[in-house]
Amino acid sequence: MPKILIIGGGFGGLFTALLLNGSGDVTLVTDEDHFLFTPMLYEYLSGEVEEWHIAPKYHELLNEDIKLIQGRVTNIDVSERRVTIEGRAAALAYDILVLAVGGVTNYAGVPGAEHFTFPFRKIAHADALRQRMVEVLDHVPPNLPPQDTRRALTFAVVGAGASGVELSTKMADLLRDAFERRALTGEPRVMVLEMGDRVVPGMGESIREYVEEALQESRVEVHTLTRVIRVSEKTLTIEHNNVETEIETAAVVWTGGVRVNPVIENVTLEKTNRGLILVEPTLQAR
Repeated sequence: MPKILIIGGGFGGLFTALLLNGSGDVTLVTDEDHFLFTPMLYEYLSGEVEEWHIAPKYHELLNEDIKLIQGRVTNIDVSERRVTIEGRAAALAYDILVLAVGGVTNYAGVPGAEHFTFPFRKIAHADALRQRMVEVLDHVPPNLPPQDTRRALTFAVVGAGASGVELSTKMADLLRDAFERRALTGEPRVMVLEMGDRVVPGMGESIREYVEEALQESRVEVHTLTRVIRVSEKTLTIEHNNVETEIETAAVVWTGGVRVNPVIENVTLEKTNRGLILVEPTLQAR
């Protein structure tokens, strides 16, 4: 039986493990103890679903003969066919390797972005963002003037792709509901920032029209042709038409794209100039 090692427990890794069950000695390596149905992470943020609905534990999903190792991969040696995992003395040997690590948040080198913004890819990210929203709301008294309330409750979402759009509308709806419950004056400010000239770039006009209507209905402030210059703990600096503007923010959420997972960077396989592994039509590395 060949030793099949699968790195990454997202959709690709999990379903590959399930489909290959019985075809070899299958081991799944992931740095989480649970799978995440990412399309519903937004509903988890808003409280429409519970964690167990979208993040079942791997032991609930995998057959008993599939081995599960929770840990962070630090090195992949394709010549020796060995994988090193943090905290494990012995490397894992394999006959067949499946790379399903996905990407990581791309901060595009923007100063302060990685340190001061909230990513939105995991349960922990949603928990941290929701906690931040609650903390900010708790510090706004009901008698605060509307303009001061708006300034104190300004949230920015960087990237107006599908993730940024859905997240910004959820945040705006949640904040408005909180305003009604707490009898606050004025309204919150939720901004979505996009470097391109339109939201959901790459999608058709019919979808874009629907998205624009949803943003308008949720009162999300859309800024296109806008570039993020830097982020600090309490401010966001943007550029539009060669004019820089500094905005006081309660939180900035970064959904501005992904980049190649760092674990792939040192893998000695043929790659594109962007660091992507070149593959055959069968998805096998060259």
